[in-house]
Amino acid sequence: MFLFNQQLLPNRTRCHRLDPNKDAKCPICHQDHETDEHLMFKCPERLTVWSWLEGIMRQKGCRTRREDLIRGHFGQ
Repeated sequence: MFLFNQQLLPNRTRCHRLDPNKDAKCPICHQDHETDEHLMFKCPERLTVWSWLEGIMRQKGCRTRREDLIRGHFGQ
């Protein structure tokens, strides 16, 4: 979470900027470039995990938005 919040995740788009021979596509879904936004919010494969986590948090009474849950802000 710290690396995400500080925009320091070693994603493929950042690696591609340093070495253009590296592929920037997401290695899991192969649908889009792997950016912080894609990793945390848009990758359909990862969304399955985040949806499960969100469901568990909702059962516990948490009403925080998904984006805030991913960032580690659970509210009350």
